[in-house]
Amino acid sequence: MPLDADVENADAIFLKFAIGPIIALFNDVFGPRLEVMTAFLFSLLGIFMLSLAKDYYQVFLAQGFCYGIGVAGLFMPGLVATGQWFPTRRGLPNGIMASGSSFEKTPKLAALQGGVIFSIMVSRLIKQRGFPAAVRYTGLFIDLLLVIAIACVSTPFPPRGRKLRDKNTKSPFTKIAWVLYTVGCFFIISIRLSSSGCR
Repeated sequence: MPLDADVENADAIFLKFAIGPIIALFNDVFGPRLEVMTAFLFSLLGIFMLSLAKDYYQVFLAQGFCYGIGVAGLFMPGLVATGQWFPTRRGLPNGIMASGSSFEKTPKLAALQGGVIFSIMVSRLIKQRGFPAAVRYTGLFIDLLLVIAIACVSTPFPPRGRKLRDKNTKSPFTKIAWVLYTVGCFFIISIRLSSSGCR
């Protein structure tokens, strides 16, 4: 089971990269706010279904798949919006945005990725209330943070709508370097999680 938990976390991170081109297309067409709201729903569903999970396949579907899609949809708009608002001297804004990893949303990955708040909060909640309640309280805290994110995210450019470049929509999936990088991320993170004891 420990290796299975590692694979489920690696799958969530894999989805963050693998569906990146689809998320970026969604971001171009509809804008970041709608994307964050959609990702919010996936994230919400994944977290609260994790608190109800009894079998491994339920944990995988909740955290590895549903929450993984939510994380992918939350990661891209912040990255894109920061680049659009700060076309030059992007170092400081991107650094501030990346410092949010100390508020890591996936409790099992908190120790690996430098999470501070969630690792302390979840470990204490598990001792005091048990795992299902700890996951629910964590989900409520994440929901509060995501409501603030939905209110704040915007770009200086209007969404492009459905007028898109059709030939570039599938191009990332046809580039062998990108496909190998994405698949490699899945295996490397899976190996790193299993060897670091983050279970």
